[in-house]
Amino acid sequence: MDVVVVIPQGKHSYCLANLASSSSSPRNVLQEIIWIGEGQMKINEFIIYFKGTDKRHHFGTGFAVHKNYESCVSEFNSIFERICTIRLRTKLKEICLINIHAPTKNSDERDKDEFYDEVTRISDRLPGSVIKIVLGDINAKIWKELMFVPTIGLESVYEGSNDNGQRIISFAASINLVVSSTT
Repeated sequence: MDVVVVIPQGKHSYCLANLASSSSSPRNVLQEIIWIGEGQMKINEFIIYFKGTDKRHHFGTGFAVHKNYESCVSEFNSIFERICTIRLRTKLKEICLINIHAPTKNSDERDKDEFYDEVTRISDRLPGSVIKIVLGDINAKIWKELMFVPTIGLESVYEGSNDNGQRIISFAASINLVVSSTT
């Protein structure tokens, strides 16, 4: 699975990218958990916050938060089986992680439009003081096209961007975020 981290531009970008992609981070992003319903449960050292479908074992997103960091969680929102958010209190700022599992390249264009419209609405509703980090499986290929370097940088393993790549680039650029792949 490709995990892409979309982070705020500026001097804290490197630090946030490392936090978001670190295996020692106190939280993990979950994709395709295929659980039914939504909620939270404790499994060993982690509290699992999740959202699945209502009737069948398909899709699902969530977060695994280590019990030592449970007090940092101020809010979990299960939007639908492809999007959930968790807000974390830190000493300096509040962080909102937006976990997405984007439709595949073969999905209906209307489904893709609705999905990215919802991600944009979620982002727009957050106060400006909250650090936004969008992460998850975006089902996209992003190529190092020169006109997008401020948003995507110069690193890429692909020979061209697909439609989903263009969508995440447009989304990130529209709200002044950068795209950083962990693959």
